[in-house]
Amino acid sequence: MKKRKALNFLWVAAGGSVGALLRYYSEVFIGSTVPDTYLFTPVMFVNIAGSYMIGLLYFGFTKGKISSQKMELFFITGLVASFTTYSGYGVESLIIFREFGFIFLIYILSQFVLGVTALLLGLWTGKKVFSGY
Repeated sequence: MKKRKALNFLWVAAGGSVGALLRYYSEVFIGSTVPDTYLFTPVMFVNIAGSYMIGLLYFGFTKGKISSQKMELFFITGLVASFTTYSGYGVESLIIFREFGFIFLIYILSQFVLGVTALLLGLWTGKKVFSGY
């Protein structure tokens, strides 16, 4: 049993390192290609993309289409959890509030609405993708 738990930690760590690298490269790429704006930021991108990925994967795991605990640990607990960032969202919200006042409400609401929409789109995609199995 101890060996199994140790392997589970390794699956989470491996997924987490991939997710962290994807987040870093997303920030570098978006930061260098998208005009400087506080309404679409690298943090917003990773949170929306992560919401989509969670929706897609959640469908696959809950409907039994993907049944590997190792894959769940790698993708959901490791990769997606380290790719998305609530702390970055909080810091950016505070910075936007301090610099632009109530425009931060647009930032907060848009991230929430787009995140939930991405989650629903991921669930819909998961249903389409995994229904063929």
